[in-house]
Amino acid sequence: MQGLGGANPRAADPVRPGKVDAPPPKNHACRRSEPPHKP
Repeated sequence: MQGLGGANPRAADPVRPGKVDAPPPKNHACRRSEPPHKP
């Protein structure tokens, strides 16, 4: 859930609330520590 915390402020952008998940490169780094969800 920590990853979502960083996107919270960005999600406020009504321009692309759904796309926010892809643009934030920080989320990727945070997830890197955990096991890769993608094959």
